[in-house]
Amino acid sequence: MRSLVIREFLNEHVQSLLPEMQRIVASAILEFKNLSQPADLIEHFAYPVASQIIGGLLGVPSNDSAFVQETTDRILDRVSSPEVAEENAFALMKFFAEIVAGKSASPANDLISRLVQTVAVSHGASGEEIVGTTALLFLGGYDTMAQVIGLGAAALIRSPEQLAKFIDDEVSGAQMIDELVRYLSVNHAGLPRAALEDVIIGDTKIKRGDGVLVMINSANRDCAAFHEPDRLNAETPSRHHVGFGHGLHKCIGAHFARVELDLVFRSLFQEMPNLSLATSFEDLDFRDDMVLYGARTLPVTWGN
Repeated sequence: MRSLVIREFLNEHVQSLLPEMQRIVASAILEFKNLSQPADLIEHFAYPVASQIIGGLLGVPSNDSAFVQETTDRILDRVSSPEVAEENAFALMKFFAEIVAGKSASPANDLISRLVQTVAVSHGASGEEIVGTTALLFLGGYDTMAQVIGLGAAALIRSPEQLAKFIDDEVSGAQMIDELVRYLSVNHAGLPRAALEDVIIGDTKIKRGDGVLVMINSANRDCAAFHEPDRLNAETPSRHHVGFGHGLHKCIGAHFARVELDLVFRSLFQEMPNLSLATSFEDLDFRDDMVLYGARTLPVTWGN
C-alpha cells in the first residue's frame, strides 16, 4: 500500500502543493491575529492548519475536522474503555469509508480519488485497504502535526536564541524541524514489537519471541546518540533521530511534514515576532494520558 501512494509525498509533488499550503497558513495567521488576546494557538491555529493541509492533499473536507478530532481523541485516550475506543474506531472508519465511496462515484483532483480510480484498481487493493490507508494518512498528518505545531511553538518561544537562528537562516529549516521532531517526540506510547532473534541491547538480553515496547521518546533522548539530548539545539546533528520512525515503518510523509512545519513555524514567527506564552510553561495542561503527547491548550499573546 505504501508503494501506491509514495509518489504523492515525493519532493516534486510536494513542491507543487506549496503555494496552496502557503495560502492556508497565511489565512490561518490572519484569522488568528484577529482574535482577542490571549488566544489558544492549538485550537485556533494548529488544528485548523493541520486539517486543511492534509485534507487538501487527500480530499477530506476540513469542515469535518471537529468530528475527526473528537473521535480520534476518544480512541487515543488511554483511559477510554475498550468499548468506547471500539465504538469510536468504527465511527471513524465509517466516516472515511463514506468519503472513499464518494470519491469512487465522483472523483476529484486529490489523493483519494487517484487511489480509488487508478492506482488501487490496477493493483487489486481491497476497499478495506483503501479506507485504512486513507484514515492512516489523514490521522498521521492531522493530530500528529497539530501536536508538533503546538509543542514546537512553545519550545521555540522558550528558546529565543534558537528561534532567531532559524528565522535568520543561520540554521536551515530542515535542521530545525528534525531537531524539533527529535526533541518533542510526540509519539510517547511505545511501539509493540516481537524479537525475531536473540539480541543484546546494553546489558539486557532479549530472547527470540520476547515482546518489547520500542520507546521513541527514550531513543531520541539517548545521550549516547545525541549531544545534550534534553536541550533543543538545531546546531548539532540530529537527522538520525527516530521521530519519523525507522526502516520499513518510517513515516511515508516525512518530507511532506518537514516542508509543512518549516513553512508553519517560519510564517508564524515572522508574522507574529512578539508571540509569547500567556501563562507559565509549567502551568500548561499536557496530554500525558494520550497516545500522542501534546498540550491541550496553548494560550498566547502577541502584542499589537
